[in-house]
Amino acid sequence: MPVEIRKDPVCGMDVAPGEAAGKSQFGEWLYHFCSARCKEDFDRDPVKYLLKK
Repeated sequence: MPVEIRKDPVCGMDVAPGEAAGKSQFGEWLYHFCSARCKEDFDRDPVKYLLKK
């Protein structure tokens, strides 16, 4: 069965949801992170990382 992959919105790394170092809800979306540091950076200023796309 294929694993669904997400992009860490901070660093752009591929993250399998079951192996994510953390996750955060923003609005109605759930974001997955490769490390606690990326999650902390996102939680401090999520709009900064969502607008860089």
